[in-house]
Amino acid sequence: MECGMQTYKKLLEGNPSETEMLAYDTDDWILGAINAEGLEFADKRGSGGNLWVVGGEALQGFMRAMEKLGAKFTYAPGGGKATKNRAAWYIPASAAERALDCGPKPESEEG
Repeated sequence: MECGMQTYKKLLEGNPSETEMLAYDTDDWILGAINAEGLEFADKRGSGGNLWVVGGEALQGFMRAMEKLGAKFTYAPGGGKATKNRAAWYIPASAAERALDCGPKPESEEG
């Protein structure tokens, strides 16, 4: 997948509630977006595991937006150990790292 160098603002233009999630308080824009949506997550990337976002198919729209930005999550109806077998979406640590390197940048960082 090609790096998505769009800014959040351009991608989500016209939707102020989503545009507000574009706070760049952290280098990890993936967690920033998840936190902005108030979603429960389990981050196991530090030990080479997955980043899990707890929630069912209702998160599909959010996950599509994340994929457009370069972070492709996979749905696991049965979740995993980190989610106590609750339905969740996950992205492997290696894929999340690529997404962070290639994903959207704050407007001030784009030429």
